Amino acid sequence: MACTLPAAKQIVLERKIVSNVSPLQCLSCHYRLSYRLLPKHVAPIQVASPEHVVGAGLKTMTDYRWYDLSAKTPSFNNKGKTIVLQYSVKHEQNLDCGGGYIKLAPTSDQTKWGGDADYSIMFGPDICGYSTKRVHVIFTYKGKNHLIKREIKPETDELTHIYTLIVKPDNTYEVQIDLKKVQSGSLYEDWDMIPPKQIKDPKASKPDEWDEREEIDDPEDKKPAGYDDIAKQIVDPSATKPDDWDDESDGEWEAPLIDNPAFKGEWSAKRITNKDYKGKWVAPDIDNPDFVDDPEVYNVVKDNGLVGFELWQVK
Repeated sequence: MACTLPAAKQIVLERKIVSNVSPLQCLSCHYRLSYRLLPKHVAPIQVASPEHVVGAGLKTMTDYRWYDLSAKTPSFNNKGKTIVLQYSVKHEQNLDCGGGYIKLAPTSDQTKWGGDADYSIMFGPDICGYSTKRVHVIFTYKGKNHLIKREIKPETDELTHIYTLIVKPDNTYEVQIDLKKVQSGSLYEDWDMIPPKQIKDPKASKPDEWDEREEIDDPEDKKPAGYDDIAKQIVDPSATKPDDWDDESDGEWEAPLIDNPAFKGEWSAKRITNKDYKGKWVAPDIDNPDFVDDPEVYNVVKDNGLVGFELWQVK
């Protein structure tokens, strides 16, 4: 796992777990784990492709558990700098449901670190059944968490994959999986952190004379005389009373009914183009009174002091 600020040529935090050091000693981490289950040190792991570096990591050992892990970082602010957040994930099981997120967070009490703790960036894969398979990229902006609006599919196999998030001072971003770009764009467009410059006028209403009907009934088309007198069913003219029918024991014989071929259903006038059609009415745009531009929307990391993992799994 690494967190870097390339513009300053500074590696803020980098952690490589080696085989002869315990995770607690190596990471100087604080664990707050559901059911008091600690991640265990794992031997060198299989990687997704030969060019990836073989290393070691933290392995969760029990199904259906939630793990929280945090480590202190030097304090930093990403203002005027590109920030790169990168780590690797391996689902050793054919996962039913689980998440493996990395978070950057302001300096706080590590003993309270967990899913409800404040953070500035949350990034990582979320897999749950067939309906949820996406990579979360969430920024905390002005006290609210904002999820990326575009869909990013995670890897779902049992190999190691490298997830990378790059946020730049020009308010653009890039997400990579295994060092290959899978999504990129504008922080303005792909999140709702900045309100739109214009909105639909909430006070506007459609004029009474506005006609949205593309077609109308032909006023010249009239229902034929006697149309409603045509029965839906008629007596079958080809039916005859069976030879063995006994009126005294079987009752009076009645011919069965059949669909009337002359019946054409409920009458309706033919449709013609409406010459008064004006299209679908849309409220006019007005300047959004809540719009406030922010050329530094990328600067979500103000005073980082912690990096943490949120790991949960269901099998």
